[in-house]
Amino acid sequence: MLSLKVDLSGNKEARQAMHRLSVAAPDALHRVLQRFAMRVEGTAKRSLQSGDKSGRIYKLKGGKTHRASARGEAPATRTGRLVGSVTSHVTKIEAGIGSPLDYAAILEDAMGLDRPFIKPALDQHLVTLEEELLEAWARAAR
Repeated sequence: MLSLKVDLSGNKEARQAMHRLSVAAPDALHRVLQRFAMRVEGTAKRSLQSGDKSGRIYKLKGGKTHRASARGEAPATRTGRLVGSVTSHVTKIEAGIGSPLDYAAILEDAMGLDRPFIKPALDQHLVTLEEELLEAWARAAR
C-alpha cells in the first residue's frame, strides 16, 4: 500500500493552527483536511490520465501502440486500474491519499521506477493547506 504523509514541521504557525483546531474546532479541521485530500486525489488522478508522456512507444496486441512515461513523469495510463485505485480518507486529525496496489509504491519511489503521481500532487496543494489551516484557526478564534 502506498501512503504518503505531509510534514508541517517546517511551518510552525500551520502546525500550531492544526493542533489548536483539533482541540477547539475539530469539525473545522476535518473540513480543511477533506478539501485538501479531495484536491490531492483529483490532481494525482489527472496527472495519470493527462499530460504528454515522453517514454518509449511499444506495440500492444491488436496492432495498437502505447506511449509509456519517462522517469520523473506520472505513469502513463493504459488500463485505468491505477487511477481507479487512488483514494483518500480523512479522520478528525489526519488525511491520507494513496493506492492499495503494490506497484503504486514502486512507481512513486525515486529509487524505483521514479514515476511520481501522489507526491507532486501533495506538494502542489501544501501551501493551500497551510493557508486554510491558518484561516480556519483565525475564524475559530473569533
